[in-house]
Amino acid sequence: STSYRAPSIFNLFGGGGSSYPTVVDPCSAYENPASEATQYTIDQCNAAGLSEADLGLQFAQIGSQVRTVGHSNPNLGPETSQTVNVGTVITPTFMPKNLPLSMTFDWYNIWIDDAITTLGAADILRNCYIIEGYDEYCDLITRNPDTGQVSNIDTSIRNTGELKTSGFDFTFNLGFPVFQSIRGRLSFQGNILLSIRESDPDAAAAGEEGATQYFTGTIAPAGGGDPDFRFISGISLGNQTWTLDNRVRYVHGMDIQDASDGAPYT
Repeated sequence: STSYRAPSIFNLFGGGGSSYPTVVDPCSAYENPASEATQYTIDQCNAAGLSEADLGLQFAQIGSQVRTVGHSNPNLGPETSQTVNVGTVITPTFMPKNLPLSMTFDWYNIWIDDAITTLGAADILRNCYIIEGYDEYCDLITRNPDTGQVSNIDTSIRNTGELKTSGFDFTFNLGFPVFQSIRGRLSFQGNILLSIRESDPDAAAAGEEGATQYFTGTIAPAGGGDPDFRFISGISLGNQTWTLDNRVRYVHGMDIQDASDGAPYT
């Protein structure tokens, strides 16, 4: 199926606000010493007003939180998406009526173009100072001209490049009698994430490094991740007047995205 989503009134004219997330300045010697930084990062930091001498003297980020300001964007365009979904529902007829069993399996592939979203402060810093070909993100970063410290990052809503994801969803439900009117139910809902990636089509066509970023099995330093596998299972008992429910949630381990070089580290 093909979908089309125009920006909402809030996206266009909803105002904005500020926050103070925890991020790492790639120009900071504590995270990225000049002796280990790539020449591209050194050049980008120089262009931001930090001289070679500053980097040699171990320029250091003061404090772990940076002010960000995000607001609506009256210049937003629409986003389009294409979704392919193949699934099946299985309800075995050989099961007794008092033991109803149902299972579902779904494969999905979603492709979003010009996605309406916001970028986090860590992503903006990485795109400016670490990944080549994204100089436009540097315009979103403001530094104090006297200290060189990052004083603000613009995280306003915008149209980004392409977002692609695919995976499997599956469920399992089994009902069973317990005693008189009391019945029970076993349930299992899971997801296997095959891939999730973001890319800039123009940069990818030009063969630029970092044009596509992969997030499968990773978590951002400030939270929000994409595990390879996760599920919720539970058992419930009850009748028409009461219900007792117990659930277990599992999230597979993830690598932390390293804001200093764009690659995940454990």
